[in-house]
Amino acid sequence: MKMTLTAALVATLSGQAMGQVTVDGQIDVAEESLYTRAWVQNQPTSFGDNLPQTGDPEDNSDAINVTTGFELRIPLDTFTASDATPTGQIRIAGWVISSGNDFMSNQVIGGLGGPGANLGDPANINFKAPSGSNPNGIPGNQFAIVPASVASGPLTVDGTADAAYGPPIFVSNTGTGFGDASDPDPVLTGGGSEISNLYATLVDEDTDGTADALYLLVGGNLEENFNKLHLWFDVDADAGSPEGQNVVRNDNADINFDAVNRQAGLEFDDGFTGDFIFIYGFGDTGGQFETFADIATTPSAGGGTGVFLGAGTPALLTSTAVGFGEGISCSIDNSNTGGVGPSGFSPTIPDVDVAVGSELDAIYTYLDVPNNRLNLLLAGNIQSNGNRMHVFLDGDPTDGQNTLRDDNVDILFRALDRLGLNDGTDPDDVDPQGPGLTFDSGFNADYAIIVNNNGETSGTNTFFTNAAVLRLNGPNIVSGFNTDFGAFDGGLKADAGNNPMLFDGDNPPGADVAIEPGTGDDIFTNFAPRDAAAAFLANGSLGFETGGLLQLALDNSNTDGVTDVVGADVSDACNVTTGLEISIDLTEMGWDGNSDIKIAAFISDTGSSFISNQVAGGLPDATELGEPRNIDFSMITGDQFVTVGDTADCASQRLCADQNEDGAVTPTDFTAWINNFNNNDARADVNQNGSVEPTDFTAWIAAFNLGLAGPTCSP
Repeated sequence: MKMTLTAALVATLSGQAMGQVTVDGQIDVAEESLYTRAWVQNQPTSFGDNLPQTGDPEDNSDAINVTTGFELRIPLDTFTASDATPTGQIRIAGWVISSGNDFMSNQVIGGLGGPGANLGDPANINFKAPSGSNPNGIPGNQFAIVPASVASGPLTVDGTADAAYGPPIFVSNTGTGFGDASDPDPVLTGGGSEISNLYATLVDEDTDGTADALYLLVGGNLEENFNKLHLWFDVDADAGSPEGQNVVRNDNADINFDAVNRQAGLEFDDGFTGDFIFIYGFGDTGGQFETFADIATTPSAGGGTGVFLGAGTPALLTSTAVGFGEGISCSIDNSNTGGVGPSGFSPTIPDVDVAVGSELDAIYTYLDVPNNRLNLLLAGNIQSNGNRMHVFLDGDPTDGQNTLRDDNVDILFRALDRLGLNDGTDPDDVDPQGPGLTFDSGFNADYAIIVNNNGETSGTNTFFTNAAVLRLNGPNIVSGFNTDFGAFDGGLKADAGNNPMLFDGDNPPGADVAIEPGTGDDIFTNFAPRDAAAAFLANGSLGFETGGLLQLALDNSNTDGVTDVVGADVSDACNVTTGLEISIDLTEMGWDGNSDIKIAAFISDTGSSFISNQVAGGLPDATELGEPRNIDFSMITGDQFVTVGDTADCASQRLCADQNEDGAVTPTDFTAWINNFNNNDARADVNQNGSVEPTDFTAWIAAFNLGLAGPTCSP
C-alpha cells in the first residue's frame, strides 16, 4: 500500500507530537510504533549470508618469546650520508615482501592492530590511520622507535638477541600470511616468513661514552626463497622539518631490481619520513645458500645513492662497500618455530560490529516532520570486508539526477564517478565506458550516501560514511569555483563519535586536503555537505556549519533474514530490525516539503564496480547486476526504489509442498503444482529463487517427501 505525502498529510503530521528515534542501528520496542516497514527483500543474497559461527582466534601469544631471526649492525656514520641531519631519535619501519618486491605480506613492524590479510601491492598501501579520506588505513603506528639508552658493546652479529638488547620494542599480534616456519634448522624454515618482534639498541662499541652503531634483531624468520626484508630508517623524526619521504617517490636510486621505485605511492604514518632503505634476502643459488643486501638513501627530492653491499652466507654477510654502506654486517638464524601463528582468524558471529556477509532485508521509514528528520533503517548487514551500501534519496522532482553524471563531487575515491557516465572524454575516468547508472523513471537522486565497514576484530573494525549533494546540472560553480563538498565521517567503530557518527566536525580533513572553495577542484568537509556549502556561501568563510544534520549507526548483529542463493529462502527478511540506521535533516536532504520521498539502495563490492542482487525494491530474479555503468533500472521489472509511506506486510508462511493451500501435504498437491507452474504462479517457486522454472519440480518432490516437516515458502 502506498500513502502519498500530500500537503494535508504533512500538515497533520506537523501537528502531532511524535517521538524521536535513537540512532543506534536497531528498532527497539519504543520505536516500533514510529517506524513503518516500507519494503521487504524478495531475493536471497549473492554477497554471502551472515550465519552464526564460533570464532577461531589466532594464537600469537608466543611472539614476545622469540629471540632469533635477522640481526643487523649499522654504524651510525652511515646515517650522515643522506640529506637528513641525524637528531638522535631513530625510527624503524619494515616488512616482509615477495621476491619481486611487488606483494607485501601482513608481517609489518608495528603490526596491523590484530589479525589481517596480506597487504598486496606496496604501491597501494597507506599506513596512515583510518579516516574519511583513507578508509582502508591501518590503526596504530607501523614503525618503532629505538630507545635513547646506549648499551656497552660490541655485540655479536649472529641472529640471536643478546641480553644487552633488553626487551623487544615491538611485539606482533598479527599471524603470518606468508607461511608459519616449522623447521628448527638455522637456515631452512619449512616454508615460512614472519616478524614476531623487534629488538633494537644503540651500542657504544669503543667504551668512549657515545653510541657508535645501531644493532637490531627482527625476531622471526625469512623464508629461503628470496622473499625480502625491507627496513626503512627515519633518522631525523624529531627535527623541525624532517627530510626524507613520507610518500615513496618514483625517482629513487635503483637497488635490488628497482625495488624502491616499485613501491612508489606507498604512504607511511604521519611522523615517519624514510631517509634510508635496507633490503635483505637469500636463497639457493645452486648448491649453496647465499645472502644479498642493499642500502639506499631516499632524500625528499628523490634521487639519492644506492649501494649493493655484497653477498654472504646466512651466518654472516659483511659489507664490501667502501664509504657509504661500509661496516654494515648482518646474519640470520631461522631456527624459530614459535612466535606468531599462521594467519587464519575467523570472527565469532553474531557480532554488533563484524559481519561475514552482506544483505538488504527490508527498509523501514519514519518521517518525523515536527523534528524535520527522515529516519531510515536498512535492515541487514554490511560485510566487514569493505563492501559498500549505496543509498540515494530523492525529495525534489525538479532537481537531481536520473542518470548519474561524470562530474559529481569526489567521495570515497571517486565512487560516484565510478557509477556515472564514462564516454571516453575524461582521462580521469576508469574503464569500462558506459552510459552511467540510471534509476527508474521518476527517480532523480538529490543526495548520495555511501557506507562501508571493514575489519574483523573490535580493534580493527572501521565504519565510514561519505555523502554528497547531487544536482541536475552537476556541482554548483560560483565564480569559476566548485562550492559543493564531498563529506565524510567515521573511523574505528569502537572510537567515540563513530557509532553513531554525527557529521559534526570532530573528524576534520587532513592538512593535505582542500577544504574551502577556491583551494581545489575537490573540497571536503566533516559536516553534512548541503549545509556546509550553504553556510560557506552565506558567510564567505568556513566555521558556520551545523553539526548533526546527518547521523548514522550500524548494528551488524543480524544472522537471520534472507539466505544465500543456495538456500534461496527469503521468508525471514521481514523480521530483521537491525542494520544501517540513517537520520537526516529534511532540509539537508533537499526535500521540497510536499513531494514523495523516494529511496534507492544497493550493495556493491569494495570499489563500487560490481553491484550485487541486494537492491531496494527487489529484482525479478537473483542474478547479480554487475557493472554499474550499464544498469538501467527503468528496464528492470518493478520499481527499484521505495517510497516513504509505502507499507509492506510479512508474507504468510505455508508448507512449500502444500500447493493447494489446504493445510495438508497430499498427492493432490502435485496437480496443484502443475497448474501453478503452467500459470507462472509464484507458489510454484518451491526453491524460492525468485522464478518459476522446471527445477522447482525437483524441489517440490523433496519438500513433499518431508511432509509436515518440510520447508516453508512465501507466498
